[in-house]
Amino acid sequence: RMRCQVTSSTIPEYQYANFTLLLAGVTCPRLGNPKASPPIPSEPLCDEARQFTQLRLLQRELPLSLIGTDKSGGSAVGIVHHPKGNIAIELLKVGLARMTDWSVRMMEPASVPGLRVAENNAKRSCQGIWHAYAPPVLSSASEIQGTVLEVQSGDTLIILPNGKPYNAESDLVKISLASVRAPRVGNERANRP
Repeated sequence: RMRCQVTSSTIPEYQYANFTLLLAGVTCPRLGNPKASPPIPSEPLCDEARQFTQLRLLQRELPLSLIGTDKSGGSAVGIVHHPKGNIAIELLKVGLARMTDWSVRMMEPASVPGLRVAENNAKRSCQGIWHAYAPPVLSSASEIQGTVLEVQSGDTLIILPNGKPYNAESDLVKISLASVRAPRVGNERANRP
């Protein structure tokens, strides 16, 4: 995780507190621990991600939006509002971070597409941690034409392809719609519809 030590002030009392802030929506290559037994090496591009963040945030007073905590409650999760934009998006653009679903779920839905676009652009241009990225290859036909014989659920269909006679179950193709999750069918034994 990319961790930033920040100092925050509460305005009326002028009290200061130090805490660890995890940048919402991203994770950067981890810093190793040479003192551990056995020593843990740093991940590639860890130092570059750290330097990138330090150059833009260190010794600056910047507003923060705290949106939650990690699951242990020891670190805050938030967004640093830099005058030139979100530092998380900038890290993604240059391939020094990847998106993390657990902290993305805490963010406002309107701010997530910018993160996805930045990460996808870094993947396409093979920048930073994505230097060896190859897009996934479809293992089967991406388009199929046929007759829907059965709707198993809201997101799963059984199709008989055009031009193929129905002789056995193996002739049928089961299709699940991507990015769609249908409600689960209830459990009769538990008296749930």
